[in-house]
Amino acid sequence: MRLDSCSDRDRPAVVSIRVIAAVISRNGAFLLGRRPENKRHGGMWEFPGGKLEPGEKPEATARRELAEELELDVTNFGALL
Repeated sequence: MRLDSCSDRDRPAVVSIRVIAAVISRNGAFLLGRRPENKRHGGMWEFPGGKLEPGEKPEATARRELAEELELDVTNFGALL
């Protein structure tokens, strides 16, 4: 099938998901986590983070995800991009 022959109904719906990633560095080193082997992209490295809940601000998401994933209590943020 040619791509230009597809109608809009043949295309998958676009879903928007808002996520954050916390880039934490100290003395030139970065904090990364390794994905569990039994999960999607298992064994790959990633910055800590996750999905924003409906109505949640990025700062709150970062605090929640860092607490859940790393048991960190973040009180000071740098730049939010």
